[in-house]
Amino acid sequence: MNRHRADIEFILAEVERFARLPREEYGELTFYDALSHLPHPSGSGMLICGYAANSRLNKLAEYAISKSRYVRRVAVQSVAKELQRLISKRFIGYRDALTDQAADRVVAAAIKHAARQCTDMTHIIPCHICHDQSPALFQIGPVTFMPMEKWLTINSDAIQKYPNHEISPDNEGKSKTPTKIQLMLAEDTLSYYKSFSWVAQIHVKDCEPSVGRQLAMSMVRNAIDVLHLLVGAPYSKHFCIEGAAFRADRRGEIALDSAGDLCLRASIKWRRGHFGETWWQAINRGSGNFLIEILGVAIKEGNDIRRPAPLAGRFLDALTWYGEAVRDEFTASRIVKYITAMERVLIIGSEAMIADIISSRGAALMYNFEVACGRSCDSNALRKRFRRVYDFRSRLVHGSNSPMDDGLGEIAREAEELCRAVLRCIAIYYGQEGFLRRDLGNRELKEAYAALSSPN
Repeated sequence: MNRHRADIEFILAEVERFARLPREEYGELTFYDALSHLPHPSGSGMLICGYAANSRLNKLAEYAISKSRYVRRVAVQSVAKELQRLISKRFIGYRDALTDQAADRVVAAAIKHAARQCTDMTHIIPCHICHDQSPALFQIGPVTFMPMEKWLTINSDAIQKYPNHEISPDNEGKSKTPTKIQLMLAEDTLSYYKSFSWVAQIHVKDCEPSVGRQLAMSMVRNAIDVLHLLVGAPYSKHFCIEGAAFRADRRGEIALDSAGDLCLRASIKWRRGHFGETWWQAINRGSGNFLIEILGVAIKEGNDIRRPAPLAGRFLDALTWYGEAVRDEFTASRIVKYITAMERVLIIGSEAMIADIISSRGAALMYNFEVACGRSCDSNALRKRFRRVYDFRSRLVHGSNSPMDDGLGEIAREAEELCRAVLRCIAIYYGQEGFLRRDLGNRELKEAYAALSSPN
């Protein structure tokens, strides 16, 4: 009996077990068992299968996708839903028909059904970046950014014709125009987008729409994190994608003085700063454009659907931790996230003496970069800086230090500075070639770090 058949056998056995329960015991079912079901083979009603069978079915869908050519292209939910329908239709009441070959055919049919939804789509993600409406367009790898006003102007014709546009076909295959409710939702959606200053646009090929959207969101987050890396934490903490539809964070405070009178205070924080009309040109000066090209390659290769590049994926993980730290309001967790970002790129596999490795590799990266730029550098001082912030992080996560201690702000600033430097140095050290390679395993990465040198 193959794996597909064993999973389906278990699901069918659970359906039969629940069907044999006395009516009075149905009220004693757990919430999750009661909500887990297959459609009735007649097309009307449901058959309870229970939580265990539902979990087994989802795992079957995940496994089937992992063994198909549609990995990261179709949704588990789509395959699982079709599996529910096919298992009920073909095997409920026909257990003898369940053979290894029949089970394989059902799984293949579910994958094929989900794959029919795969298509090419350009996803538009709203972003908060800055108040400035320049440049008119800029790119970071596969992600294109443009001011919201410009995007609305370019797509004004498509927006205006939407009410009469033929959208997804109905069950009979006939095209249909948006309903009144859909038009109301479209108006709400446009209003939501207009509350943002910028949009990110990215084209995703041959994916189920929901999966493609998640992939697009991942790459746009990576691009926003690149902006964090380029601009720096103090000036970019408001950079984000999607979220609440407001441009300003308005708050107030109320207190009572000793006389019982109200003390009121209002504050406002804008979710977008003003950098000046030439902010993007300033970022690209010197070696900035070279760094942006490298980081763009990392985004593209690290998110490759078929075979992500190992180093690029590892770097994007670290970049995500860095971006999360920049946006975090809690100082102690910022420190933890900055150090975690460095660990993700400096620690390879299972290595002992992590604090020593972080300090030595981080210092070597920064030392080599400074020397290459013709600047003097004290590697011992660098190692001490890395060790200081790493040890402080360890005391935080292991409970020796309180997250409310004084002095956390200084440590957080130093951790951000070191983390930012490490990520930039790694991008330059490995370059586009490193992010493109598919054969960079742990051994090769360790050898690359060993090739770095700094004086004792």
